[in-house]
This record gives sequence, C-alpha cells and structure tokens, in this order.
Amino acid sequence: MEFDPEQELTAVAQKITAPDYGYREASVRVGAQLLELVDSKYGLGSPRPLLQHNVNHSLEVTDGVVELINIIYPFMTHEQRVGVYDKALIAGPGHDAEQDLGEEENERASGLIVEEFLIASGDELLTLEEFRRGVNEGIIATTAVHVLDEKTDEVKILQPHVMAESRDPFSWAMAKGDLGGIPMRGLRRLIGDPARLYFDKAEKPSIDGLCSMLLYQQTFLRSQLQEEQTKEELGFFFDEDSAEVLYQTLYEKYHDRVIEMYGLAKSFESKLPLIRSKIELALKGADFADRALLGKRVISVLESILT
Repeated sequence: MEFDPEQELTAVAQKITAPDYGYREASVRVGAQLLELVDSKYGLGSPRPLLQHNVNHSLEVTDGVVELINIIYPFMTHEQRVGVYDKALIAGPGHDAEQDLGEEENERASGLIVEEFLIASGDELLTLEEFRRGVNEGIIATTAVHVLDEKTDEVKILQPHVMAESRDPFSWAMAKGDLGGIPMRGLRRLIGDPARLYFDKAEKPSIDGLCSMLLYQQTFLRSQLQEEQTKEELGFFFDEDSAEVLYQTLYEKYHDRVIEMYGLAKSFESKLPLIRSKIELALKGADFADRALLGKRVISVLESILT
C-alpha cells in the first residue's frame, strides 16, 4: 500500500463537524485494518485487481458518508448520534470487503467480515451488539441491484435496503455515500466511474460494451433526480419538518451538480462517434487482459473530450 491507511482515515475523521462528537482511535485502527484487507484482495498488486471497488473507493465512500452525516447529525436523536461517525470510519472502509459473490451476497459477506474485526478489536463501543448491528445495516444498505423498468424498458439501479427496520439514518448515509459519487464529487467521478466499473465487471471487454456503459450514465443520473424518492427516504427517518429542511439542504448542495453531470452524460450520445474513434486509437494494440491499462487510457480519452 502506497499510503498510510490510519493517516488517510484520520484525515477523513477530521472533517467531522459535530462539536460534541469525539471519534475513537480504535475505529480508525479497525478501519485501517479493513483498508489493508481490501487492498490485499483487490489492489492493483493483488491476484484480483479491481479498478473501482478498491481501497480508493472505500476511502471516498467513507469521506462521502462523513459529509452526509455532518448534514443530518443535527436532526438525529441522541440514540442515533451515539457512535454514528465511528460506524462510518469502519463501515466505509469495509463495505466492499467481499466482491466475488454477486449482488446482495457481497454486502452480506462484507458485513460478516467487518463484524469479525469489530469483535477482535476488544473495544468497549465497537464490540457492543447494537453498534455491530448498526454497522452491518449500513453495509447492507449499500446493496445495489439492477432492475428492468417495464414502463421505460430501462435498467435502473435500486438500493432496496436503505430504509432499514431500525430507522437508523446511518443506513441512508451509507447508501447515498456509496452510490452518490458522481452527484457528490462531479466530473472526476463521471469520467472515471463508468470505465472502471465496466472493466471490473465485463467478462470480455469490448469497445461496444464500454460505449453502452457510457450511454447508461444518462439513465443512472436521471434516477438521481427523483425528488419523491429522496423525500420518501428522508420522511422515513425524520419527522416531517426535519425531512423538509434536510431535503432543501441537500437540494441546494447537490442538485445543480447533478443537473450539470446529467447534461454531460446526455452529451455522450452526440459525442459518441468522437469518443469511439479516440478510444479505438487509444486502445490500439493494447492487451485487453490488462484492465488497469485499459481503464487508464479510456479515462484519459474522456478527460481530453470533456475537460
């Protein structure tokens, strides 16, 4: 690993804005151990390197979850606040600890892996059953399934476990922190995520398949503009007045960026001939088994066109 995982997680923890919250050093240690695990399993030097679901993604999700908790924290009950940032410093690094079992099973297995680390920590808070259950619910909430919408004939990505039985809004923060990379971080993620995900998932990568993935971003980002879904989720976790304030806060913070990214994603269609020709040139003679190289070249092409 080229960086210090404890140092990286500490940097994320220092973004906590709640003045009455002190995170535990044990949470940083366990989170760092989980980052090391993810890197050993899916880092570029591992037997199963992944371009998207690797240690960088785990850190970005953790950062996003902390950002969202900063927004919702004032509206959470005392019980919901207890340990919430510590959950993020552990569930974020560990939510993709398993990537080889398929939709839903990956998250369940990741939750079990993280629980082993929590128990082994011996920490007073981290070993509590209630804390461990909350961490697991957050990881399960990141489950994303692909469902065909028969009305539009579009494949949509749904997160069926966001509204957990416990009504702990940490689950919402985990789900949105994981799936909301493009809305939260903008162009860098719009350029990088499609290529990385495609080369991670495709059994036999092709330029046609990659172009289809790029065109799909329009559908994906359109799903991020579903106001009623966001209001329903917030209404599940918070009282009516709090949910409305939170919705307006999230709208003001992220909506313009989503609209901008959606517009760029729509432009993929008109720019597809140019994108295709440049990708074909960039990948000419490349070894399609070297997915890291393919991803790097495709991202460079997209950067040259969109920035």
